[in-house]
Amino acid sequence: MKRRHPVATLALALGCALALVLGCIGETAAQLLNSDRIEQVFGSYGVDVLVRAPEALRISSLYSTEGGIRTTRTLAIVAWPSAVDPGLADAHAAILAGASIGATLESAGWTVTKRNLYFGETPAPDSLSRLMRIPATPALATHGYVLSVTRGDLAVDYATIAELHHPAYLDLAMLEAIYGPVEPADAGQGAAVRQLVRNGLNRLVSLGSQGSE
Repeated sequence: MKRRHPVATLALALGCALALVLGCIGETAAQLLNSDRIEQVFGSYGVDVLVRAPEALRISSLYSTEGGIRTTRTLAIVAWPSAVDPGLADAHAAILAGASIGATLESAGWTVTKRNLYFGETPAPDSLSRLMRIPATPALATHGYVLSVTRGDLAVDYATIAELHHPAYLDLAMLEAIYGPVEPADAGQGAAVRQLVRNGLNRLVSLGSQGSE
């Protein structure tokens, strides 16, 4: 049997250990709610519902605050199915009233998971750049996923969500490191996520043109 050189053995062991640590970090990060991560990174968190259309679409600014000034860290565009499971009625009502989605579901005893549909980048319209307080219109890291919840024997797909992230918060490489790659079977659903993003940004631009931001 060929024996490894001691240095090579040490390098292999260190490499395995590093991979294990990074894997654990990625797993821990993926378990964080976006609200928790924003608070962890920027020291504060709040949610402002910009568009509320209960039967179709919700657009929210997930923001941090510094010196009394809000900065959007994630724009969340949410589409619900035509009928929400009755077991989610109370939590859904609170969310429709403006509560944070993940935190509300978890406080109601649901376990929240994300099934990746899409990773990409989206140019920011001026109205979103103003909310994010960025001078240019860079391509923003975009994450599309199905948010699923489980409690006891009940498992439900609650919503399809597209999130556009502030460049100082999450970029595309960080998203993929946290959540892992999109499964090949889901790749065809990217078009639906991009359409959801277009619909949401069109509504946001419309709000800006009316001076309602």
